[in-house]
Amino acid sequence: MRTVHKNWRDVQRRAARAECALCGGELYVGEPFWRLGGRVLCGYCLRHWLGEVRP
Repeated sequence: MRTVHKNWRDVQRRAARAECALCGGELYVGEPFWRLGGRVLCGYCLRHWLGEVRP
């Protein structure tokens, strides 16, 4: 019998590397994020934040 080592490609099986300051969502390795004013934002919250900030 041989041992098969599985390489989990599902990012949610890994530990989160950061947390979005607005929604509290977990950010994993390889996911885009932005650091604005010392806060980490996910892509979803960044779009909403930019919409609110622009005149």
